[in-house]
Parts: sequence; structure tokens; C-alpha cells
Amino acid sequence: MGLMTHPQLMIADEPTTALDVTVQAQVLDVLREARDRGLALVMITHDLGVVAQIADRVAVMYAGRIVESAAVRELFAAPAHPYTAALLGSVPRLDTPVTARLAGIEGQPPHPAEERPGCAFAPRCPSTVERCQRESPALRGAGHRAVACHVPRGWLGVAIASVADDAGSIGGAHGASRPVMPDGSLPRLLSLTARASAELAVVERGGG
Repeated sequence: MGLMTHPQLMIADEPTTALDVTVQAQVLDVLREARDRGLALVMITHDLGVVAQIADRVAVMYAGRIVESAAVRELFAAPAHPYTAALLGSVPRLDTPVTARLAGIEGQPPHPAEERPGCAFAPRCPSTVERCQRESPALRGAGHRAVACHVPRGWLGVAIASVADDAGSIGGAHGASRPVMPDGSLPRLLSLTARASAELAVVERGGG
């Protein structure tokens, strides 16, 4: 019904939840056809398989904040945030031995009303450092990617340099501080601007 008025933008919140695979495929086909007619789509989902099938870009959320944004292929190939990596690692694979234990994310997500210093994912993160416990990371980018992490994984961690912030302090564990682009300019914050015929998926795991 949401497509009857031919909108330019649609926000689809869990449009495939609790559907069997046949009906899910039909829903995704309808959304693809609408995209081909110029619809910009923002899809909110917990299903990484759906994200891989239909989205152009993905924003991963944890505890109500975007922690990573990237093109879908780049994010699946090389996640930069430890939470993104943990999400992808928890997805069953066909090449995994049947006796292998399904990977999970230890601990519990924070209560929505809880206010604590530092990174919200720090208590569950295998890569946490001292700075993570006291300072919430800002969303910073390198190229077309953005991540909110003091110790991002892979090439993005190398591309983000350490420089003095506006207060003139560097500090932080492992020399981490305010990141900049390789040319010395400040990275742009993520903009959730949906262009025509584009699909953005927003992912946050059930329960956090």
C-alpha cells in the first residue's frame, strides 16, 4: 500500500520479518521494481542476507548510534567496527563443519536508559583499550566509509591518522586521537541522504 502513491522515498521497517523465503523474495522483487522507477529506499532490518541482496549502502547501529557506514560489498568484505565483524561472524556459513559451535556476541547490550562513559560496545568488545572505557568515539570517515571506533579494524584503521584535536590534546591508548584523512583534512560525518534509485539498509541486531 505504501507504493500506491508513487513516493520518492520509502522507509521500510523490517518488511521481510517472519515471512517464509518465497514471500520474502516476492517482497524484495517489488521493492527492486520500485527502485528501478526511481524510488529511494531506507530499509531497517536485522537480516544481513536481505542487506546483501538489496542494499547499496549499509549503516550498522548499536545502542541507538550508527557505528559503521559503508558500501555493502566493502562492509561485508572488510568490516571496520568490531560489532560489525561480530555480526558477520555470527551468521552461519555453508562451509562451516556441522559440529562447529555457532559464534555469538558475549554479554548483553546496554539498557536504553543507562548512561555510561565511553563506547557502548566496550564491555563486549574483544579489541577494547583504556580509551574506550572513558570516551565515546565519534563517527569519522576515510573515503566513502565511516566508523565510530578508537581502534578500527583493517585498512580503515591505517587510513585514519592521529592529530591534535581542537583542544590541542592527542592522548589515548595506542596513540589514538582525533582522526583525519590522509591529506590532513577532517573527514566528513555520515550523511543519510538517499538519492533516487538508491537503497540504504540500517542494521541493528535484535536486542542490541
